[in-house]
Amino acid sequence: MKNFVAVSLFAMLAATPALADGNTNTSNIDQIGANLVATATQEGSGNTSVSNIDQGLFGVGDNLLATVTQGGTDNVQEAHIKQNNSDNTGEISQGGDGSTNYGFIGQDGIENEATLTQDGVGTSNSAEIHQFGTGGLNVATVTQGGDANFNVAGVGQNGSGLTATVNQH
Repeated sequence: MKNFVAVSLFAMLAATPALADGNTNTSNIDQIGANLVATATQEGSGNTSVSNIDQGLFGVGDNLLATVTQGGTDNVQEAHIKQNNSDNTGEISQGGDGSTNYGFIGQDGIENEATLTQDGVGTSNSAEIHQFGTGGLNVATVTQGGDANFNVAGVGQNGSGLTATVNQH
């Protein structure tokens, strides 16, 4: 019995470095102005990754693009995009087997588009899109896929000429 315990302990210790990068990654992007682009990419395995993009601060700025991509296996991934005014696009893509993903896109204004995609095997996915304010002609799309996942999605919109689509498979 002692040999089994020693061999099992050795096998666990030898495998541990291969399981995780173990990093905590945080990105924060704040932008004021028009025609701006913000991109955050966080990848790896066994990481905790948080990304925050805030565009159109103080009500200044139109035609904004924010993109967050998070991937890898066994991660905790969280992404937030906040945009004000009009003609803005927010995109979050989160994937990776065995990961826990949370994505939020909040837009205040008109003619905005929000897309949140979450994928992987054995993942826990939570997605929220809020489009409010004067809210006209806004489009919200949530797609959650993969095998053996736990998916939760919510879309809240206020205004006219709005489109909301949620696909879970």
